[in-house]
Parts: sequence; structure tokens; C-alpha cells
Amino acid sequence: MTEENKEVLFRRAVPSEKAALQKLQIDVFSGEQGIPPEEVPVLPSLAPQYWCAVKGSVPIGAVAAWREEGKIHWGRFAVKKEYRGQHIGQELALYSLRDLFPQQVDAIYLGARDATVKLMENGVEK
Repeated sequence: MTEENKEVLFRRAVPSEKAALQKLQIDVFSGEQGIPPEEVPVLPSLAPQYWCAVKGSVPIGAVAAWREEGKIHWGRFAVKKEYRGQHIGQELALYSLRDLFPQQVDAIYLGARDATVKLMENGVEK
């Protein structure tokens, strides 16, 4: 964890946080990227698992993983705009992947935009 992120907690989300994390994802994907809000949340039938970055009691980052068509998908990766550039997203991505792979997962399907791909490439180098 970087010095600037010492007040940020990275962890697996609890079910009661799902709505707040989906709101954060909708704000980023719909508000910033123009994706229709109804297309952002992972369908409940896919039993998504969420991870979050929390500062105090406020979620500032979220990511999800789910099984679809026999593949594990990782995505809906979002960090609040005011917290970007502080390596929070990178740390959240690494935390979630380190938590996901021991769950008998050997491959992950990642559909991502260029910014997420760059973040992932930089994180793997650490």
C-alpha cells in the first residue's frame, strides 16, 4: 500500500454494500462514458462477487467478478474521479485478483478500456 493510500481499506465487499458499489459503477460508466445505466450492473443471476476500496465508510472504488458462459469475468472496475492518480485503482485490482485466483480460478476474461489495461500492465510489473 502506498503512503497516500494508508487510510484506504481494500477488501471483499459484503452483500449490504452491493447497492452503493453499483451506484459508484453506474456513476463512472454512465456519467463519464455514456453507457446506459441499466447496462452497468452485473445481473444478479450471475452471482457477482464485489471488492471495494473504502475510505472511512465511503466506497471510492469497486470491481466485480462473475461466471458467465463457463468463464470467469472481471470488470465493472471503477474509482471515483477525485481519487484517481493515487494508485487506488491499481491496488484494488491487485487485491481483487489475489483474492479471486485462490478460489479455484485459473483464467479470467477481461474486457477493458485502454486505461484499465494500462493500469493492469503497470500493476503486474510490481
